[in-house]
Amino acid sequence: MPRDLGEVQSQLNGWLGNESSYICCSMVHWFLQRGQLLIENGERFLHSIFVNITGPKPICQQLETSNQRYRAVLDRSDSVIFEFNLKTGRAIFSDVWKKKFSSPR
Repeated sequence: MPRDLGEVQSQLNGWLGNESSYICCSMVHWFLQRGQLLIENGERFLHSIFVNITGPKPICQQLETSNQRYRAVLDRSDSVIFEFNLKTGRAIFSDVWKKKFSSPR
């Protein structure tokens, strides 16, 4: 058994749950890797799936940026803010709301 097998397996396990970008034909392509190392009858196998997420990636990045901006404004506001989901009837209250009115029941 190779001496660095444990380190290689650890690096592969970290790599198999990540998003990566690759450049092909002057275009950036995003892939989500999922997989695992398998041992069967003493032999090691690498089972891996690559999912092309190039299409939704910009939308996800825009949503993340929007959420970060929203959180920054909310954190710096002295206003009482809450969100109410009409479909579920669930309300989300800002920290200022909780400080001024105590946590809602």
